[in-house]
Amino acid sequence: ADEHLGPDLLAVGDFENWPTGQQSIHQPSNQKEPCVARDTERAFRGKASLRLEKTELGFHNGQGNAQAELTPVTLEPGDYVVQGSILAPKDFGAPHEDNGAERPNSGVAEVYVRGSGLEYDPPVVASRMTGHWTTEGQTPGWDRFLIAFRVTGKPQPVTVLLSLGGIGQVWFDDVTLRRVK
Repeated sequence: ADEHLGPDLLAVGDFENWPTGQQSIHQPSNQKEPCVARDTERAFRGKASLRLEKTELGFHNGQGNAQAELTPVTLEPGDYVVQGSILAPKDFGAPHEDNGAERPNSGVAEVYVRGSGLEYDPPVVASRMTGHWTTEGQTPGWDRFLIAFRVTGKPQPVTVLLSLGGIGQVWFDDVTLRRVK
């Protein structure tokens, strides 16, 4: 519940002023139209969301994903959560290998939390799916995601990465990073 969380430390996750707060964008190699855009037509809260769109079929060993990396935030040791909303109005198409073979397991949208010295819940030894959140297709409207993690040792820069590997569109909004009290 909100009373157990501190203030939002990710000042750019509402996407109202995008591209402010953008660290980098990874554009699929053969895609002509921009893969990342601020969208004022669809928003969970406020006036805008962030849309990722992938039209290029190539998987390119994961390098064909449409991605937006938010500006890193340096966090003190402690427990944190990244949470937000995601909208996928349709299932994603499968990207293709260079030989034309489909990669159906790579047709996903994901949110990652990255940084040195992070511990995730569940721990990495318990699940290969830890440290990120995945949807494999259509969501029932705006859906919530949450990633719990701990910063250990000394203060560390932490980055939130939004990614779309499947062919289609996905929207993100109201992405927050908050310390657990």
